Amino acid sequence: MSDTERLQTMITQLKSMEVYLSELVSKESIIMRLIEEGKAALDALKALDGNEKFSVMMPIGLGIYAQSTIEPDTKFLVNVGSGISIEKNRTDATLFIENRLRELEAALNSTVAQKRQVEESMEEIRRNANALVMKMQKQG
Repeated sequence: MSDTERLQTMITQLKSMEVYLSELVSKESIIMRLIEEGKAALDALKALDGNEKFSVMMPIGLGIYAQSTIEPDTKFLVNVGSGISIEKNRTDATLFIENRLRELEAALNSTVAQKRQVEESMEEIRRNANALVMKMQKQG
């Protein structure tokens, strides 16, 4: 393989890695947003005493809210995936969110590690491509 072909291969690899890196950045952003949402839900559930009624404003869509009351023995619908929701009490819903947050944090750590690895690989390819260009210029 000629130096020109090797350089072209490196450029193609870099372009592919840039697309993958962009996907990882998007994934990281989504996971971080889900973690924030989960923490807010967890805080809200923990704030419910379990012995008192709470008056809340419930969103019904398009910025419209309806007044609602959460009773001490209120059950919560928990989306467990694939469009399936299960009724759970406050304690079980709290445990579900805590477990989901742990999963999300593990996914975030994995995504950050993948992102770092791709960035390092891209930097190495750039160094090699620059060295190859320098070599080609000296020869040429």
